[in-house]
Amino acid sequence: MLGAKSHARFPRRAAVKLAILAVPLLAAIPLLIRPPTLRSSTAVSPDYKNFEGLQVHPLAITPDGTRLLALNTPDARLEVLTIGAGSLVTVGEVAVGLEPVSVRAQNDSTAWVVNHVSDDVSVVNLNTLSVVATLRVGDEPTDVAFAGTPEKAFVCVSGEDVVKSYDAATLAPAFAPTAIFARHPRALAVDAGGTEIYCCALDAGNRTTIIPAKVVTSLGGPSPPNPPMDPALPAAPAVGVIVQWDGTHWVDDGLPTPKIWDAARPAGFSLPDGDVAVISASTGSVTRQVSDVGTNLFNIAVDPATGMLYVTNTEAFNKTRFIPNVVGRFAQNRVTLIASGGAGAVTAMHLNSHIDYAVSPGPQSERDLSLAEPVDVAVSSAAGKVYVAAMGSSRVGVLDLAGTVTNRIATNGAPSPPAIALDEPRGPTGLALDASRNQLFVLNRFTNSIAIL
Repeated sequence: MLGAKSHARFPRRAAVKLAILAVPLLAAIPLLIRPPTLRSSTAVSPDYKNFEGLQVHPLAITPDGTRLLALNTPDARLEVLTIGAGSLVTVGEVAVGLEPVSVRAQNDSTAWVVNHVSDDVSVVNLNTLSVVATLRVGDEPTDVAFAGTPEKAFVCVSGEDVVKSYDAATLAPAFAPTAIFARHPRALAVDAGGTEIYCCALDAGNRTTIIPAKVVTSLGGPSPPNPPMDPALPAAPAVGVIVQWDGTHWVDDGLPTPKIWDAARPAGFSLPDGDVAVISASTGSVTRQVSDVGTNLFNIAVDPATGMLYVTNTEAFNKTRFIPNVVGRFAQNRVTLIASGGAGAVTAMHLNSHIDYAVSPGPQSERDLSLAEPVDVAVSSAAGKVYVAAMGSSRVGVLDLAGTVTNRIATNGAPSPPAIALDEPRGPTGLALDASRNQLFVLNRFTNSIAIL
C-alpha cells in the first residue's frame, strides 16, 4: 500500500497500511512501510539509478462514489479504499504491472491500471481484488479512457505515438491504432456523451528549430544583441540560433525587427503543432487537431456542462536570447482553455500572473503564491471551479471556470503523516473530485501519501 516515503528515498518496496488523520480542512493519509519479512529489497550498488514513472491519473473514484482507487507506483500496486466524509478506510490492494501510472474505473466492479514499464494494462476485479486479465498494449502506455457504444477502452501508448482501442468486454482490438501526429501522447479525456476522446501530447513542441552556427555565419550572422554588447568585450563566438515559425516565416528574437531565416531551411519545411487530437469513439479516427496549446502538455479534463477543455501545460521561451532578457523566465506554467470540445477558441491562462518580472529576484511572498509544473487537472461544473495539481510547488491551485487563479492550497504542513516533516515537499500529481461530499483527494508523489482537501 502507499508508503511513507517516496521511492527515491526508499529503493525497497514501500507498502503501507493507511493511518488516517482527519481534521476539518485537511486529512493526511500516510502509508506505512511493510514489515521487513513482507517486502523485497534491492542490493545497494554504486551504480544504482533511480527511476520513477510519470504518473498521469493515479487516482480514480468508482462511479457509485463509494471507493477511491489509488496507485502505489513504486510498489506496483493498486490501493482500494472506502470513502467517507473526511476519511478513507483501506479495503485492500492488488499487485499490478511495473510502474503503474494511471487507473480508471470502468464500472463499480472493474478498474483498468496502465503500467508504464511493463507495457501492459491490468484489468482488476474490485470485488475479489485480483487481476483478471493482462493486456499487452505496446511501448510505454500512459493512460486509458472509456467511450463509445458498445463500450471501448482507448489506451494512450506514448512510446509509439498512437492511441489503441479495445472492446471493453472482450479485450479484442476495436480499430487499427490511431496515429497521433505529436511526440509522446500522454493523457486522455472523454466528452460528456462518450462520443469523442481528447488526447494531449507531452512533447507537443512550439514550432522552434535550430539553425547551425556555420549556416548562421554564412547568412550574415545573428540579429544584434539587445541590450547592445559592451564594445570593450571581444567578438562573440559563432553560435547557432533558435528560430520559430510565425505562420509565414522562420524568425529569431531580434529586436525591434526579427530576422527572417527562411533561406536556412529547406523549401516547404515545417513543424507540426498538433497539441491536442480529437478522436471519434465510433471510428477511432482523428477528426481534428488543436494547435497553440502549449509546449509540454501534462493533462487534460473536460467540463461536461460546456464541453470546455482544460489542458495543463508549460510554454517554453527557448527562442529568447541573453540573460538580461530571460531573467529566469524560461517557461510559463499555464492552463489552456479550448472551447467547444476542441472546435472553439484557444485561450492560454498564466498560473502565475501575480509575478512582477521586472523585479528579480522576487519576494518570498510572490514565490509562496506560485504554481509550478501543473500535472493534473479536475473540473467541478457545479462549484464553478477547476483544480490543478502543481507538483513543483506542492500546492493545489483553485481556478474559476475562466481559468483565473482564485486560491492556492498547500499540501504540506499540519496535519502531517508520521515520519514526514511538516515542511517536506509533497509533490501532488493526482486529483480525484468527490463532489457529493465536497472534498478533493490529492495523491502526493514525493511522500507517497494521500491528502483530503
